[in-house]
Amino acid sequence: MLTKVIERHSPEEIVEFVPNVMPALLKAYNANESMVRKSAVFCIVALHCSVGDALKPYLSDLNGSKMKLLNVYIKRAQSQQATISQGCSSPGSPKCVPLPTHL
Repeated sequence: MLTKVIERHSPEEIVEFVPNVMPALLKAYNANESMVRKSAVFCIVALHCSVGDALKPYLSDLNGSKMKLLNVYIKRAQSQQATISQGCSSPGSPKCVPLPTHL
């Protein structure tokens, strides 16, 4: 649900609530239940696609494997977005770039 909210609002609107949601998303990323972790990753990817480097301070404590997984999903989102953009040019759409594996 939060992922859909992120996708429907501007980066300027989203960046304002990043400090409020990132702690909970990072906690969810460490949850025991795989569906909770997966939902958290999808939401973090949507945030990254919207606000980009504004997430770096929040991701600095992620271990290497979690950061790699996050980058896989970011690259996948970037690829899907590129495919969509080729069919329909939308200059206002957010750019989704992979995060570095080390912060």
